[in-house]
Amino acid sequence: MDIQNVINALQDYHQGMVESDPTVQELRAEVERLKEELSSSTNHYNGIINDLVKLRDEALAERDLLKTELEQVKRKSVNAVTVSFPGMPSSGGGGGGRACGNDHAPDAGKMVRPEPSRLEIAAMLLSGFAASDTSVIHNKYNFVLTEADALIAAAKEVTK
Repeated sequence: MDIQNVINALQDYHQGMVESDPTVQELRAEVERLKEELSSSTNHYNGIINDLVKLRDEALAERDLLKTELEQVKRKSVNAVTVSFPGMPSSGGGGGGRACGNDHAPDAGKMVRPEPSRLEIAAMLLSGFAASDTSVIHNKYNFVLTEADALIAAAKEVTK
């Protein structure tokens, strides 16, 4: 018998012993089970990650859309408030009525006053009552807050 045949025979014998060993079979089964579990967990977490990435992308797109809309609203507000002003006459040439290139219009952003809050409106309404009548002060507060809410609702209806 040649040496290669002996080596092959020993390898086959060893493989047969390994294959028949129950501990080796249990270990192989456990390894396969762990591989499947890891694969399913990985797929599960990849799905969650993909969902989170999709939500993030949607939120970023919505944020960009809102920024664009806000800029449009700001431009419309500034355009609505900006006063058309041709500028001051130039100082050269005897003030011949030409614009100097600077429109001297007030900053429209500073001209826009925010709406008063509910409490500011209530305070303005409450200032019209006599402070000496303390027996009905609670009713006054309820009244002015109700009136403030009504004024705010009416203002919203007008701006629609």
